[in-house]
Amino acid sequence: MGVADPEGTRLGVGGRWAVDALEAITDLAVVVSADWRILHANPYALDLLGLEADEVIGRPVSEVVHPDDLQRAIDVIGRIRDGDQDLQTTPAFYRLRAGDGHWRRVELNAALVPGPDGDLLVVIGRYSGDHDLQDRLIELFTQDAPTDVLVGMVPEFGRWRQPAVDYAVFYLDDDGCPAATGSAALIQLGGLEDPTTPWAEAVATREERLAAVSDLHPDFATRARRAGFTHTWAMPVEDPLHDSAAVVAFARRDGPAPEIFGYALEVMCKNLRAVLRWRDHVDGLRRAARRDPLTGIPNRAQFWALLESLRREPRPTKVGVLYIDLDGFKGVNDHLGHTVGDQVLTEAARRLAAALRPGDAVARIGGDEFAVVCHELGSDDAAIAVAERVLRILGEPFEVDTETLGIGASIGIATADTADLDADELLERADRALYEAKRRGRGCWHLAADPTPG
Repeated sequence: MGVADPEGTRLGVGGRWAVDALEAITDLAVVVSADWRILHANPYALDLLGLEADEVIGRPVSEVVHPDDLQRAIDVIGRIRDGDQDLQTTPAFYRLRAGDGHWRRVELNAALVPGPDGDLLVVIGRYSGDHDLQDRLIELFTQDAPTDVLVGMVPEFGRWRQPAVDYAVFYLDDDGCPAATGSAALIQLGGLEDPTTPWAEAVATREERLAAVSDLHPDFATRARRAGFTHTWAMPVEDPLHDSAAVVAFARRDGPAPEIFGYALEVMCKNLRAVLRWRDHVDGLRRAARRDPLTGIPNRAQFWALLESLRREPRPTKVGVLYIDLDGFKGVNDHLGHTVGDQVLTEAARRLAAALRPGDAVARIGGDEFAVVCHELGSDDAAIAVAERVLRILGEPFEVDTETLGIGASIGIATADTADLDADELLERADRALYEAKRRGRGCWHLAADPTPG
């Protein structure tokens, strides 16, 4: 890109020394006139903004600085011009519009120097892609972006420094399946599922390794040499969700010593660590929202969501709900206290989970009430069989501390076809059936009649 004002005539310096100094700076250097127009921009500034010199010179600052940052800049410079001795100017971040329409977040500092037509504002700035990328990453966190989008940001922390270098991240997705993002050439060498890769080795050993490809597994080395790589570097990062590790990976072709890329890899590891810890934290919150904190089984909200999901079953089938109430629980709470009562509820949940068929689910609805959803019932008799098994296991004595307790249960049963399932109506029929079972003397089940058509 061209150099703006090569002779320094607009700056009124009577020579090239000031221009040479600004041109040599490897940070942004811009000179602004008293009427807020750009007089000079050095090559780094032009490269950073992706603009030619004639697109910058004479342009109002208001067209370059983000509107939300502009007034702050005007206020600071105004106080400097007014001779505010108490003002201590320190570097601050401002967003500058680039030629591609995006904003570059640049740390700027400025000073006023006398010029032929009024004071000139000399602005020096340093751009760090890390700040821009971290802002974007934080924004994605607040937007609850999916894991693949968050992890996809990590290689960008290396690419902004060395766009031609191959960086990638190998990790386990939310379901625990191997995934990767970043350099396609690197990903094609194999992922975490391939034990010959240095990334899989890093997960197994939890140790980073920088190595020449000739020192790696022969199968991997052959693929890497064919792709033109001479060295790889794998840095593991703990993945608390899966009790495993993800790997920040780098592969070097002919060029500088690979050690110079270590800082970029460390920055990538730091941000990947934040992503993986965030994922684990969010997953914990979501699991807590779906689970009963005492018993660890699904709560009422999750049970309701499961019932609603049954309506979307691709193949119509009969399902059933068992609404269960612990008959002797109130006496336990009244006479032995809530601590013993909590132990009874926890043991009841364990027994219920053990009594179910594969694919069935149990939830604590509230207090001493539980509900079971039974999938793919051949007939009402299948739901009744589950109910009788539940009555049997809950009828067995509960051993709590030194107490032997008789609890027992009553059960209301309701069934429906998924093709016309109404979760509210199904649960209401099971609740009415439970009331009828308790009215008949407890310790038994009652099957609700099918709803009247129409």
